[in-house]
Amino acid sequence: MYSSYRDCRPHYHGCPPPCVYVPVVWVPVQQACCENALVPRDLDADPKNASQQTLVGGSTQVSLSLEYLVETGAVSPSVTLTTTSEGASATWSDTTPAVGYHVQEGLLSVTAGTKVTLTVNNVTARLRWCERICC
Repeated sequence: MYSSYRDCRPHYHGCPPPCVYVPVVWVPVQQACCENALVPRDLDADPKNASQQTLVGGSTQVSLSLEYLVETGAVSPSVTLTTTSEGASATWSDTTPAVGYHVQEGLLSVTAGTKVTLTVNNVTARLRWCERICC
């Protein structure tokens, strides 16, 4: 138990916990996040793993970027990105990509809690985003 305000505030690295006064004692309470960090995330799909799913987490809206590579000789290459959140969905696709490397930055913007599905046919693709989390 903390008997004084000073006892409730020992030396901390980062943010000290706030305290509230309860008759006779000071009691620490949970506080909001002190430090935010951006965590890079990605989801890969390729001809052997043609459909992949994951959840976008974190605490804020994120922007999705997509990289994909079409090899010479690929038959019917395509890449499709589908997002689903709270019953609504959005889809982006390239059904006739040219041979070579492609980047679509800021392709779609989604909120935390969105499920994303990356599906390819004879393409290697990587979906990227950064999640803001509390540390």
